[in-house]
Amino acid sequence: MRAAQAIAADGPPTAVMTLREIEEQADERHSRSVVDLAGRVAALMLTTGGSCADATAAGLQVCHRYGLASVHVDATFSSVLVSHHRGLERDANTILRTASVRTPDYARLSDLQQLLDRLPALELDEARSEFNRIIAEPRRYRRWVTTAAAAMLGIGVAVLLGGGWVEIALACLTNAAVDLVLHVTARYGLPQFFGQIAGAAVPTVTAVAVMALGESGVSIFAGTSPSIIVAAGIVALLAGLSVVNAAQDAIDGFLITAGARMFNVAVMTLGIVLGILVVLWGGDLLGLPAYLNVSTPISPSLVRTTVGSALIALGFALGSYTRLRVLVWATGLGVISWLVYTGVLHFGLGFGTAAGIAAVVAAFLAQTFAPRVKMASVGLITAGVIPLLPGSMVYRGLYGVVRTETLADATPALLELLGAAAVAIGIAMGVSLGTWLGRATTRRGQRTRFQRKALRHAATTEE
Repeated sequence: MRAAQAIAADGPPTAVMTLREIEEQADERHSRSVVDLAGRVAALMLTTGGSCADATAAGLQVCHRYGLASVHVDATFSSVLVSHHRGLERDANTILRTASVRTPDYARLSDLQQLLDRLPALELDEARSEFNRIIAEPRRYRRWVTTAAAAMLGIGVAVLLGGGWVEIALACLTNAAVDLVLHVTARYGLPQFFGQIAGAAVPTVTAVAVMALGESGVSIFAGTSPSIIVAAGIVALLAGLSVVNAAQDAIDGFLITAGARMFNVAVMTLGIVLGILVVLWGGDLLGLPAYLNVSTPISPSLVRTTVGSALIALGFALGSYTRLRVLVWATGLGVISWLVYTGVLHFGLGFGTAAGIAAVVAAFLAQTFAPRVKMASVGLITAGVIPLLPGSMVYRGLYGVVRTETLADATPALLELLGAAAVAIGIAMGVSLGTWLGRATTRRGQRTRFQRKALRHAATTEE
């Protein structure tokens, strides 16, 4: 008997603590109002670029602040469910909010996080009014600014890959065209898959035209590398994909969401392949030189690559509606992560490992500086790691798949794509670890507390 008592645990397992029976005495109207606000806050968090863990934490924080204890918040790839269980004798108050459209808007996301930080000083009606003001605000920049940001990202990729002034100019114009094509297809309700096809066709058409003009004797295009133009366009398309976010959701324990994101990435990448393939087939039928140089090495000049990474980070941050006063921080994180990445590669480590270490540094610094500049940390983190995305590796892999006739011949290309996936997973691991380290070393606030709670219950919620 004493031996049994000596080895017996003191309490029930933590995994089932959320299944305890709780009787809530909250007023019906108050409960519905809080649940509604929590659902809308979590949905806005998802649609503006926040992760599932952030959305879950936001919903829990709102409910806790206004006195609801027995609450379940479930954020997935396309929806948010908030349910308040009030006991056996009363029905639960449940709300489902969809978040099918995702457009990074880090200025609005920052306003939302500042609202969450101010919740202890706000009454429920005041919080609802503040939230309504946030969602009613116009976009931070006009449409032409985001197109210019896409062009800047194209310039950065061309500089990073060692392109000359002709390649830089064509990458700038092509990426601006890709952004406009994606905007038009989305405006007319065309599914994103076909938008990816149209977007990938734009730089490929430009590359085929450049090759044809170069072979016809136009001196300005002699020696021009069309592969840099295509690679820059693919990076612009990849910037809108959730490769890193999918891996991060899997690491955080949101497995259903991670699976949905992975499938979405696969489908959108297939759209890029089809866009390239259709144009190359068309070039062959017209008798045009429809071939590309699969080798797109990164420039050996550290100055060029640093400038290129800065332009990529700046272009992405500006296109994601980051405030002007925060752009310098986002650009600086992009430069720092690239310098760390380059330094680690000199020690002989792999691309995935180097990208992961650089992502740890970027995420840690973002968590440290975000409260000071009043910016959503996810915006700084994404801008910091965007230069590390394996755009050239994806380009080489996709081109190899497109140009091979048998599965055996496609093995090198598939290995290239697997390498790109390894880099993406390394970045996701680095982001998760760096975020955890940053939260652990900074002051503990309400938001950090509920973020940890959301991560702790992620696996049981998703399963």
